Amino acid sequence: MNDSHAATSHVVLPRDVLRAFEDIVGPEHVSDDPWILDGYSFYFLSELITALGAGGERKFIPRPSAVLLPGSTEEVQRIVRVCNRRQIQFHAFSTGVVCEGGAGRVQLDLRRMNRIVDIDEKNRIAVIEPYVTNARLFHATIKKGLRAHVHAAGANTSPLASATSVGGEGPDNPSCGYSSRNVLGVEWVLPSGELLRLGSLGSGAGWFSGDGPGPSLRGVMRGVFGAFGGLGVFTRVAVKLYPWHGPPVFKGHGLPPNYPGEMPTNMKAFFAGFPTPDQMYDAVGLVWEEGIAHTFNRMPRSFLCYASSESNQQAYELWQSGLLEREFSNGISMIIAGFSEAERAYKERVFHEILRKTGGKIAETLQNDPRFALGVLRTSVLSDGVFRAVSRPSGGILEGYYLNESVDVSRLSHEASYAHTKSFTDRGICIDNGETNWGTFSDIAYLSEQIPHFDPRDEKSVQGMLELLATSYQKQFETRSGAGLFANIGALMNDAFGPMLSNVHIWKKRIKRGLDPRTACDPMGYAFPEAPTATEPPPERG
Repeated sequence: MNDSHAATSHVVLPRDVLRAFEDIVGPEHVSDDPWILDGYSFYFLSELITALGAGGERKFIPRPSAVLLPGSTEEVQRIVRVCNRRQIQFHAFSTGVVCEGGAGRVQLDLRRMNRIVDIDEKNRIAVIEPYVTNARLFHATIKKGLRAHVHAAGANTSPLASATSVGGEGPDNPSCGYSSRNVLGVEWVLPSGELLRLGSLGSGAGWFSGDGPGPSLRGVMRGVFGAFGGLGVFTRVAVKLYPWHGPPVFKGHGLPPNYPGEMPTNMKAFFAGFPTPDQMYDAVGLVWEEGIAHTFNRMPRSFLCYASSESNQQAYELWQSGLLEREFSNGISMIIAGFSEAERAYKERVFHEILRKTGGKIAETLQNDPRFALGVLRTSVLSDGVFRAVSRPSGGILEGYYLNESVDVSRLSHEASYAHTKSFTDRGICIDNGETNWGTFSDIAYLSEQIPHFDPRDEKSVQGMLELLATSYQKQFETRSGAGLFANIGALMNDAFGPMLSNVHIWKKRIKRGLDPRTACDPMGYAFPEAPTATEPPPERG
């Protein structure tokens, strides 16, 4: 085979190491064949990584050295121990948008670990393995009148990964909470291969608590945003379940990409626009205070356009019609739900009073057209097609600004973040989405993201997005906003943003060294270990 592409070359493992892995998982679950490894080289936004000179080629990063498919916690432990003995780095992967193995590393593909271990109706707990998807868990739990939080990465991604390792926000945050608040008992293979069981599970008392008896390690395990696979492998986790207001079967019909089913009778979607961003933020704060939202989106016009159309041509025609600009400027969308007609009607009355106080108006055309309601139902309740819909116009999207702060802090950054991004859209670097940030509620804060679209095939667009990232990070650094994200998403950001957050970068490096003394687990998503010193005082706080 001609293996001439630098982007797909890989470090070859010794045969005795491969045999050791085969002894653990079976020969059929180990591969270092280039045509298999190529399937694990896709990396979302790899165009930007390539432009930074980090290796790879367009949509691909360098191949991992091998791919292993463990089928149990015990097999994961044995693999990790081999990696420690032979000084080989590993990175685990379940269902997400990217593979992060890369050259010289072993990729653990956890797709064989795909069981819903238990659904405890009485205590509202689901115990799952890494490859259980949001969609599968949703359909299994609604049969019992329950549901789990569905994060915005999509219906086909892993709630275990969201709960333990990566992000966790989604439109249903108002009624389910952020992923960091939904994780209960945890089964965790540390980078050394040792098995750690957190919370009540570690005391033999079951899965019901992630924080005791005993001290909690939730902050070490995931913090605000997660360790991105940099602290080992999570093999089982319990997540909270919440009441489901809809029918026990969620029926779909139609053709891809839109087969949304029907709006449950005790749910209703609402669309409203506001004359100014300030009035919109006044309404956002009141919706949060009153607790009336089942799902909530502060949605740029373009996002609603993509979520409610079946093709780029249909989206273009909707955009050109001017309907969204007329009715959905400074727009919000939400779904209201109730266990009874009276409860739903009460929440509707509260929402209409909020609109009266803040000067908002119902977007009547959107309200009466079922494609918009079903688009929001599909993308908000199940997160089905979110990533596909917003990526469809160009193939490339990126977060330029990210805030997880109060509504008022987001209000202050609203115009500045959009003005900065628009300076790049005016140069043709990215697509103007018509307004500024997407947003929803996140735990006790308000999550706000500026998400521009760029063309990954256009070198000018790629280089421009690197400039946009650098300058937006610098602006957030200067204003001390957004640090909560950037101090939690990767080794390269730690030193820049850590000092803003009680020197968290120092703590992360020490945690990495303590849990992973041989750096067997890929450090790029978390932290490079700090070298020990003879006398090591604790880092200053604040």
